[in-house]
Amino acid sequence: MSDDRDLRTYTRRGALALMGVGGLVGASETLGFSNATSSRGLNLGVSSDDNAVLTITATPDDGTGTEDTLDAFSDDSPATPPVEVSFTNETDAPTERAGLDVEVTGGTIDQSPDGSDTFTTELSANGENDDTETIIVDNDTGGTESATIDINNAVFTNGTSISLSRSFVVASPVTDLTTDPTDADNPSVTTGDSLDISVTAEDTTDSDTLSNVSITTTVSSTDDNISINNLSGEKSTGSDSNQATFSPTFENTGNSNSIATIKFTADRVSTTLTVTVNH
Repeated sequence: MSDDRDLRTYTRRGALALMGVGGLVGASETLGFSNATSSRGLNLGVSSDDNAVLTITATPDDGTGTEDTLDAFSDDSPATPPVEVSFTNETDAPTERAGLDVEVTGGTIDQSPDGSDTFTTELSANGENDDTETIIVDNDTGGTESATIDINNAVFTNGTSISLSRSFVVASPVTDLTTDPTDADNPSVTTGDSLDISVTAEDTTDSDTLSNVSITTTVSSTDDNISINNLSGEKSTGSDSNQATFSPTFENTGNSNSIATIKFTADRVSTTLTVTVNH
């Protein structure tokens, strides 16, 4: 009988996992092996086990220096690019020559062993030099993008091999929000008229063109005799544009000119526009 234990079949609920300090790969309720075999004596433990085979961690460029598992970065909590993604051998056995076969889809790979999004590399045993490989995943188009890391095969000299897939979300942050017209233009309308307002979202830290950004609107303040209609509460910039256009209609029921201030918000960045409404 072979000393190898074949770990090819799992259920999602009872799947084995490979857990390391700060990193999770393998089979869990959100990620399964496509293949895993282990030589005798290697513990492929449940998700609370600290005996890891391979860990994958991501460190976003958010200023905190905090690394986390890839599944921490979702649509609700995306990673700020560029993202350092590290692969660490947690075993006492190095990988075979070019034993880590990786493919990345989505995002832009700014740094990898051979400069491409598909590469192979070697990892020495845990605690030795070169036991970690780090790549940089960016999002040069701006906006939100999903990246998937496929470990097509990780083969170790002790006979262990694993294959898996994991996805995470990167999103360039909005650092600047501007309107056209601006407050400096002193925009004004006559009661009953509409005003086209273009709102632009930018990431000024690396000149990214942001797309699919959600921009919300609120009426910050108005005089009592002013009402605003057709002001959509939320719009998104297009897939190939960093602008959204709002066309509210203003009504002034008073006997004098009055003002209304609209607030635009995207990704916790806000700007306001004050409009004079002539009676």
